[in-house]
Amino acid sequence: MFTRPLNSRIFSLLCEDMGSTHKALLLHTAVRWLSKGKVLVRFYELHEEVYEFLSNLKHDLASKLKDKIWIQRLAYLSDIFAHLNETNVSLQSNKVTYFKAQSKIIALQRKVKLWNDCILEGKYESFEHICEYLLANQLSLHTDIKVSISQHLSTMVELTGKYFISNTENLLWVQDSFLDSQNTQELPLREREQLIDISTNFELTAKFKESELSTFWINLLEDCPEIAAKALEFLTRFPATYLCEKTFSLYAATKTKYRNRLNAEKDMKLQVTSIMPDFEKLCNAKQQLHFSH
Repeated sequence: MFTRPLNSRIFSLLCEDMGSTHKALLLHTAVRWLSKGKVLVRFYELHEEVYEFLSNLKHDLASKLKDKIWIQRLAYLSDIFAHLNETNVSLQSNKVTYFKAQSKIIALQRKVKLWNDCILEGKYESFEHICEYLLANQLSLHTDIKVSISQHLSTMVELTGKYFISNTENLLWVQDSFLDSQNTQELPLREREQLIDISTNFELTAKFKESELSTFWINLLEDCPEIAAKALEFLTRFPATYLCEKTFSLYAATKTKYRNRLNAEKDMKLQVTSIMPDFEKLCNAKQQLHFSH
């Protein structure tokens, strides 16, 4: 309905007349990250405008947008998906390590438990749209909605614990090898000796604070090859499918149906790498052409 040009223009004018921040709804697409959460948030923010639009058309769905219980459900979904999107965005970076991803998931699990306790206690500050709707309409959260939200949050805690198993307790030395209490009993003797050498080197303490974690261990490959190689093995793990999805998107944008005979391998290397080429050096290395007069 909202994809038709005429309806889209009419809805845009209606939003403008009502002083809305947005002028159009977002459409869900399964091939875009974070799409579902953004669609729900935008729909909630424009639900009054959508009600006016559907009422003018005498559409059957208009009554849903005046159903207080239905709107409370919508507000919760927009809030919880916004929280999930925030976590997803924090994991989408070239510099996200296995350990950072684990910490983000653990933080999400603890937050969900906290939100569940707050919902049962009647505290809704973590859910912006629910708070906004209840205060604006001087309502209290419906009992059925409260039960549904609590069940949903409990299921989220259970599923995140099932699919995202934390096993970084024995790898704390990778993140900070200068901690006094380290569980390194499973490491071979040679690696434990090298770890002691690192933890007692005061010059390395300053370098550890100034450099990135991966750079720190790369610089130790010559002096402590075994323990540094093991640390880099964990640091180079793929914590999420972000890099794969990013590379595939770049490939799809480069090799279109109009360029189906293109060998995109070299183009992909330039698009994916974070190394900046030294153009001046490359140009100087080229043989100068001498044109005849």
